[in-house]
Amino acid sequence: MYKKGLMNKLKLVITSKKDLSNVMSLWNDGETMKYVGFPNGLNITLEKLEKWEIWVTSKGVKRRHFSIYRDDLGYCGETYYDINDSGYVIFDIKLLSHARGKGIAFEALSFSIKEAKLNGGIIGMVDPQETNFKAISLYHKLGFKPLDKTNYYLIKLNNANNTLFNYNNIGLEEILIDRVDDYFLLHEKYLINDLLPFDTSNDANFAEDLAYFKSDEYRLHLKKAMLWPESHIRMFYFTKGNQKIGCCAYIIYHDEAGKCLLMDFWLFEEFRNKGIGKITFKTLEKFIKQCRGSYFSINCTVLRAKKFWESLGFVEDGVDEHNTPTLRKEIL
Repeated sequence: MYKKGLMNKLKLVITSKKDLSNVMSLWNDGETMKYVGFPNGLNITLEKLEKWEIWVTSKGVKRRHFSIYRDDLGYCGETYYDINDSGYVIFDIKLLSHARGKGIAFEALSFSIKEAKLNGGIIGMVDPQETNFKAISLYHKLGFKPLDKTNYYLIKLNNANNTLFNYNNIGLEEILIDRVDDYFLLHEKYLINDLLPFDTSNDANFAEDLAYFKSDEYRLHLKKAMLWPESHIRMFYFTKGNQKIGCCAYIIYHDEAGKCLLMDFWLFEEFRNKGIGKITFKTLEKFIKQCRGSYFSINCTVLRAKKFWESLGFVEDGVDEHNTPTLRKEIL
């Protein structure tokens, strides 16, 4: 079944096996693929594409690959979107040389944007090469805006659902990339007052560690990792009523048996020592289980934090690749 674009002669079809030979010609065309870093093409085979087609359709409407046709041109190229758990959307568009300069890219990508918006996308992202000026011009025309100090361009699709989950009167409100700078300010205060002064690791250095966590390099890495389609960073406010009471950040690695790396978890000072921390963690645990996480893993070099985690059922789990002690808890 064809999806019709905005131009009468332009047709977009959800890619299936009958389109794979065309996709193969596109991906093996070095003149096209040079814009994504493959000047000699991918040398892909139909056998590999058949496996890819199973993968690309496995998320249903949350991930769509469209093959683009026009009556007078035949096969023109592809457009694609992939929506992650937070509502971030990766977009892509590639056209063969005979289809460029005819307005097809604008119409086809507009169609992908519309479909992603209808299917729950919140913020869209493209990642062009810095020298691909025609692509960058296209993205500007479509409403994408540059993400500071990166080559990413973002577009707002829908408003976020403020509270994604609630349990025991504790809510989880996701912090998206357009509000992440507020999180960084709160995280800096937490590092200065609660974490770095009490770090017992052998290589702890307050000034150096704080400078690293405040650096553009670290914060830009987190921003980029929020946009990844798989195993991406998610950040949340904990809420109670209308108040924000704390924050957390984590990544679930589904390719590591559902490991949830809990990067940060803290309550704001006025909500501590009231039993709220344990209730808040139980809320997070319920949510992570819903997201197919199977166990928590945390790095812990602060003695009082270790006691808190052990009271929740965490046990020692050796050290990570940086020789930092880790704790683990199965999600029941």
